Amino acid sequence: MHNQEPALSLLAAIQANDIVLVSNLLTANPTLISTPLIPRTGSQAIHVATGHPEILRLLIDKFHADVNARSSDGSTALLFACMAGDVQAEAVQILCERGCDLYLTDEDGDGPLYYAATGKAVAVQCIAVLRKFGVKGDPMDPTHTSSGVIHVGCSCSH
Repeated sequence: MHNQEPALSLLAAIQANDIVLVSNLLTANPTLISTPLIPRTGSQAIHVATGHPEILRLLIDKFHADVNARSSDGSTALLFACMAGDVQAEAVQILCERGCDLYLTDEDGDGPLYYAATGKAVAVQCIAVLRKFGVKGDPMDPTHTSSGVIHVGCSCSH
């Protein structure tokens, strides 16, 4: 059986927002950056860190986390952040600035602005960030092809 202790330690450090411990763990074991920390969902460090902006920056800038890494259902860190709503708008900004693919969808074909518009609460700040980076379309379009863009966008104006 695979030793899950290092992955569990990294998961706990991220959840505790302990940037020093996260850095130390990844320095000692760089392969943890792409290891599923939550095997059931396939969530990697970048997915877990969307609620911790400084750790998210560290993972991408120092440890070269893949900004487009996918969980088991195809979700990216951007989808995780948009799903959480405006509490993670800073994570959306960080991911966009660092070149994440704005048009990746999960296995159901749902994209970032769809989740920003339909998540825990309408994420006006997340939508604004994604719009700033050029995302268009209507997240509520059941064909997922509104405006010739993969099912991402919001028809609201702010």
